[in-house]
Amino acid sequence: MERLIKALLPNWHQTTPQPNAAWSGCLLCQAKTRQELSAFEFHIRRDHSALFDVTDTREAFKRVLRHIARSQPSAQSPDVFATDAAVVHHDDWLDRLKDCASQSDVEQHDKEVRLSSAPVAQLRSSSPRASAARASSDLSDHSEPASEPASVTKMIRQPETGPVTLEQLVAEAIASDAGLCMIEAKCIECDGIQETGLLGQEQYQALVTLHESLLRWYYDLFQSSWHPSADEDLHRFAPKDRAVRMWKHGIHGFLELLCRGLPDTADHMRTVINHAYRIMTLLCREVPALESTWIECLGNLSEYQVRIEDNTEDKRVWTDIARSWHSMASDKAPTLGRHYHRLADLALSNNALQRLYLYSKSLCVPSPFLGARESIRTLFDPFLSRSSEGLDPVDAAFVRVHGIFFTGECKEQLQTSIDEFLELLDNRIEHQDSFLWLEKGYYLSISLCCLMLDFGAESNVLMQALTGHRTNERVGDKPAHEGHWNPEERFGEAVHFAVRACEVVFRRSGDINTLSFIHTMLAFMYRMSQLTAAMSYLENRFPWGLTCKMLNCLIGMTVTEPRISTEVLPGSDKPEKGLSSLPLPEDYALRGLLFTEHIFPSGWFDNDNLDEAERYMESERRTPNREQRLERILWLGCRIASNGKGLTWDAKRRQFEEFRPSLSCTMATRFRGVSGRGTRGPYPRRVQGWFRSCLGYDEAALR
Repeated sequence: MERLIKALLPNWHQTTPQPNAAWSGCLLCQAKTRQELSAFEFHIRRDHSALFDVTDTREAFKRVLRHIARSQPSAQSPDVFATDAAVVHHDDWLDRLKDCASQSDVEQHDKEVRLSSAPVAQLRSSSPRASAARASSDLSDHSEPASEPASVTKMIRQPETGPVTLEQLVAEAIASDAGLCMIEAKCIECDGIQETGLLGQEQYQALVTLHESLLRWYYDLFQSSWHPSADEDLHRFAPKDRAVRMWKHGIHGFLELLCRGLPDTADHMRTVINHAYRIMTLLCREVPALESTWIECLGNLSEYQVRIEDNTEDKRVWTDIARSWHSMASDKAPTLGRHYHRLADLALSNNALQRLYLYSKSLCVPSPFLGARESIRTLFDPFLSRSSEGLDPVDAAFVRVHGIFFTGECKEQLQTSIDEFLELLDNRIEHQDSFLWLEKGYYLSISLCCLMLDFGAESNVLMQALTGHRTNERVGDKPAHEGHWNPEERFGEAVHFAVRACEVVFRRSGDINTLSFIHTMLAFMYRMSQLTAAMSYLENRFPWGLTCKMLNCLIGMTVTEPRISTEVLPGSDKPEKGLSSLPLPEDYALRGLLFTEHIFPSGWFDNDNLDEAERYMESERRTPNREQRLERILWLGCRIASNGKGLTWDAKRRQFEEFRPSLSCTMATRFRGVSGRGTRGPYPRRVQGWFRSCLGYDEAALR
């Protein structure tokens, strides 16, 4: 009772009872309650359970009535209790109450309330704040006239509320930060202690409540720090790293702890996931500045949901949801490799080409995810052991070749796997559905480009040309094969394999199934042609002759005049955003890679006329793709020619030709000084004759 009276005392002097009122306001929360014992007990039990006790509540109600009677002597309070006790003077009674309630009890009660209560946003419903007092006074201004019958109920107008001030937001943010730091430390301690063994159900439930409370405190912090009325200084109070902390200590660590107890902890995991999912979706709407972080967290939560689902259909649905979130996250940050790593983990196990493309891409972007070097082994191991059953032999051979190059293992299978792939490739392109192989085409091509980049290893000569030695070698960046396979020999074999694959595809001139492969490969060569250091390793190895023949054939297939002489990407200068200007499926696949940073203009992927599920898919709806691909391929060929590498473009004859002067200059440079006479003396006669025969000169005609 002393605790209850102590809680009531601070509000008595602020209460102004209405005369002859059948209802009175609760002195704790300003809620209206009838002056009856049953109503008073019900209200205290429901809204102030920490203070409820049957005997204390009855005694407190009696004293409240005495206080009301002294405050309004003309009013007749209900005779609920018959008592002959003399009315104690208010001041004397207040002094005795203060003596009875020791200060230590009050402090302990306040501490219990702070530790067990919800965050600031929830305390507003149960704490007697100044805002509640203002709302009560506003309501009294709009109350119904005394002359109206008691049976008539009028609608009360919404009370006027003032704007939230910056000072209020700062105070709220500081309070939230203090509360979450205390609970976060407890969560870290509990998660660390319980890593060694399993817990009981009651212990798990206590941890669930603790982590849910931490998420609510974090929600209050972000809500106040990123309020529309907040300034830049307050925004910096809850930056992106606080969101990462929330995920790490409030969600991820606890979910990993629960995963070790599956299947017994499935219900607890579902509770945590559902609560965290609601918090993240709210933050997506209320804190859009950190939207990419919330979206990534939602994708990770969906992955945890996949783990606890028993039904196959439910697993498929949640896998699609997780894939959708991570795809959206990759759109927000296309240069982060971890998004593609997540998508690779979520890809279908029988789609080995897609998984290879995604794992490779996660290592060949400006911000690679180095953990993919371990994850990609789960893809390669079945193919290296030849235990991959039920997969396309062409795809299996292609993935096996990449696995040998990546791991350096099973080198004895390399040549047979290369020959097997090249023998089956031409027949597969001819007989497979065009829509399906257009998708497979850019998977193959991008994977070959990443192979020539040695999966993003900084020791690779092409990677060094791309990055310009701007970064030091990263930890864990060394290829697994390093130490037992000569890097130069391995790079030469990788380029040779890619060139042989290009030769098979380029020979199929006029086959529309090969357009996506050609497009992505020429995008890679266009970037290489801008880098002299990179082109010195590729120019004399790439099949430029077949490339010229293929490009000249594609010119005759165009229906409209292709725009190949422009400096910008064809279609990027169109003001309208119709289907004809939609990015191609392989554009989304190329997006974010190191060698495509300078191809796509800003805003190229802002077109929202295409659903997310249709981006990577060929369909009848996207019939303009054929003409757009032809134009893009010819434009890339013209751009390579403008760099003076490998190709030349004759605008009058409208034909591509191989750039022979580059070959002659290169060979002349190699043979300079062979006779030992320096650069000024003539070459020996036998060297001159061999040199001329290499260039195609007729020795007799020269005489």
